[in-house]
Amino acid sequence: MKPRNNYVKFTTILFIIYLLSLVFCGVFFYYRIQLLNTAIDLVSNSNRIRQKIKQVEADVNRSESAQRGFLLTDDSIFLEHWQKANSHALKAIDTIKLLVADNPDQADHAARLQEITLERLGLLKKTMEVKNSFIDNPDMKKEYLLSGKKT
Repeated sequence: MKPRNNYVKFTTILFIIYLLSLVFCGVFFYYRIQLLNTAIDLVSNSNRIRQKIKQVEADVNRSESAQRGFLLTDDSIFLEHWQKANSHALKAIDTIKLLVADNPDQADHAARLQEITLERLGLLKKTMEVKNSFIDNPDMKKEYLLSGKKT
């Protein structure tokens, strides 16, 4: 009877070792999967930020195109496109600022992006305002164009 008792003890110990190794592997892989999910979330966030930056660039380009259309044709439909492109660009920048709020360095870059974009859109608006003032005074237009040639 004694050898059978040793056999049962040996199989019980072996079973416990297998069970512990299975639990260990389960905990280990669960931890690794959690790390992988975190990395995927970070990459997804980065992709959203890149997409929004490209959207800002496209909206500023659309704004420039609408401005050129208005300057060439004096058609107010281009003003509507210009305003829509400006508002979309500013909304995209607000979204970017929300997406990077957890990273101070990126938040500084987002603030700089907003400054540059507002400066560019301001120049577009100023050009359209100057064009409107030239309609009333053609001599002023000539003087403005000549002053630009000097600088």
